[in-house]
Amino acid sequence: LNLTNSSHIRFDGIVVERPLLPGEPSWTKAVTIEGSDHIQILNSEIYGRVDGDFTNDGIGIFVRGSSDIVVEGNQFHDMLVGGGFFSVSNLTVRGNTLINMGQEGFNLAEISKGLIENNSGTLWHPKPGAHADFIQFWTTNTGGSSDIVIRANSFLQQGEFDIQGIFINDEDWGMQPWSAKTMEPKSAGGVGDIGPKTYAKVFELLLRLKANY
Repeated sequence: LNLTNSSHIRFDGIVVERPLLPGEPSWTKAVTIEGSDHIQILNSEIYGRVDGDFTNDGIGIFVRGSSDIVVEGNQFHDMLVGGGFFSVSNLTVRGNTLINMGQEGFNLAEISKGLIENNSGTLWHPKPGAHADFIQFWTTNTGGSSDIVIRANSFLQQGEFDIQGIFINDEDWGMQPWSAKTMEPKSAGGVGDIGPKTYAKVFELLLRLKANY
């Protein structure tokens, strides 16, 4: 399912099966939305190859350069990644279930005004050494996100794999200038770098989100 430059479309109760074909890369997507607005994917099932091999599956839904996107009440299973969202404004990801993922639940970057709530995940099967997360925000080679609400999500891992619940990756070159200019400037007696005031705010955020670290 591919949407480009589309507006005001709702998909409700659809089934999208997208197993990887021989030779296809792992970033192959079941659903792609680009340059679009007011798109809803509701109460649907999106999955890859149901064969117990979690190295031959792709991405469930991929959204880029779009606005007013709602992904709600869906089941994602047997995928490498449930969903990837990049450069999206007014994003709602709510009430989705993710089962039998190979690496990530939701991978997000450059989100402006986003709500991630009441999603649940279980049974992750990452490759050895993989950095697996339920919800991941990152800024590597891209911009940051703003005005984000993450609440009431649940993840219950079973088996021997260690999975991070919420991972927020800012990279030092993003956080350090902000801290030096706003939290701990030398002109106000601060360290001019990442210091105790910044860490206090970071850990306050982790406690409020009931996040792991």
